[in-house]
Amino acid sequence: MKPHEIEFAERFLADGNSIVRWIPQGEVDPATGLISAASDFEWRSGVLIEPKRTGNLQTMKDYISRGLRQGKSNFMVDHGAHRPGRRLIDGLRKQEPNGHPDHHVWVFWDGGLLQVK
Repeated sequence: MKPHEIEFAERFLADGNSIVRWIPQGEVDPATGLISAASDFEWRSGVLIEPKRTGNLQTMKDYISRGLRQGKSNFMVDHGAHRPGRRLIDGLRKQEPNGHPDHHVWVFWDGGLLQVK
């Protein structure tokens, strides 16, 4: 795990949330020789989450779009210690990636968790 992922996990668990399991990374697809893209953890039964961290709305949208192309559908935006501003939440709420109607986005900050999609 990367340092920011460890920090996220510690804060997420400290807030009373649970993680069913961490998904090992770095498995090589024998057909392509590429490292398979997988979400980082299973939050609830069958709900695989890809956490992302940035304060920039466009960068976050780009992360989500790239993740959707890789087959991921559930994202958790880690906003650190403070509740994100209305602009970030509204911007994520308005994002409608073509061909991915079942994607879900949550925003997490210390003491808060909000589903925006």
